[in-house]
Amino acid sequence: MPKGPIEWAGRPDGDLQPKQHLWTTFHAAGAYAFYCRYHPGMTGTLVVKGPAR
Repeated sequence: MPKGPIEWAGRPDGDLQPKQHLWTTFHAAGAYAFYCRYHPGMTGTLVVKGPAR
């Protein structure tokens, strides 16, 4: 699992404005924790597995 924050779509702070979208490509399998800085209860983990077959 990566340590520390990762940069999302070239935006180190990860903030999006209304109606904006976010996408990224993960190059390594692992579990990536995320959270909302404005809503402390909004957290999750994105699990990335190996490549699709």
